[in-house]
Amino acid sequence: MELERRTRDAAFGAWLGIFVNVLLAAGKMTAGVLAGSVGMVADAAHSASDVLASGVVLLGVRVAGRPADSCHPYGHAKAEAIAAKIVAILLLLAAVNIGWSSLRAILNGVAAPPGSLALWAAAASILVKEALFQYKIKLGRRLRSQAVIANAWEHRSDVLSSVAVLVGVAGARAGYPLLDPVAGLLVSVMVARIGWTMATEAVDDLMDGMAGDGIMVAIVDAARRIDGVLEIHDVRARRMGHKVLVDMKIGVDENMTVAASHGVAHRVKDAVMARVEEVSDVLVHVNPVKRMNEG
Repeated sequence: MELERRTRDAAFGAWLGIFVNVLLAAGKMTAGVLAGSVGMVADAAHSASDVLASGVVLLGVRVAGRPADSCHPYGHAKAEAIAAKIVAILLLLAAVNIGWSSLRAILNGVAAPPGSLALWAAAASILVKEALFQYKIKLGRRLRSQAVIANAWEHRSDVLSSVAVLVGVAGARAGYPLLDPVAGLLVSVMVARIGWTMATEAVDDLMDGMAGDGIMVAIVDAARRIDGVLEIHDVRARRMGHKVLVDMKIGVDENMTVAASHGVAHRVKDAVMARVEEVSDVLVHVNPVKRMNEG
């Protein structure tokens, strides 16, 4: 039931992003053409790419919500990392497109400053996309969804894009027409930076990158508190979508029975999973340890 609720909440966020971005892309493209703003047209293209990105996230969270099966015994959670990677690639492609359009406008020259409609469109986009970013980033963190968080940052990149367009159009109307395409060029750099960050994080997840230091400390601390644990070593924790899988070795008294040592291992697993919410499974390997004589 929890997995179904998580999938439903993430899907709602993706559908909301699709709906809002379709309206924004159409509105900004119309405003950009009518106002003669290169920066606004580029910004509209950016919003259009957000539609595709939200669609990718929607597909990713739906696949990730499927239970484990014989072909995927660990589940489908990595589908979110794949979706996040695709979103990052879309961001990078959008950055290249925006940068090329802006550079071409700079080289060809700007005949006239954009109309005031571009200013109003940019201001409206900033308000709407910032609200959407705040909603998506909170949703992504609550669901621990890399795909939703990546989608949220794409919305924030659209905010930055619109801010640059707003400044560029205002500057162009004040007598500096080249500021409009220069703003578009600046947008491309900001979007590329966000895309690159998202891509590296997604790759790290797909390559079973280690969980954060805070999680590792909590895992070791939880295991250390269990009676019978004499040693802890070779602790590894890897992310799989919103989950964390843990492998660890513990040392117990060599004179302990198999049943007793199994009980210690089971208590370690329960303690780690209770302490760290993200952990969905813990594999504990037990090693015999010679207990030092006391006194």
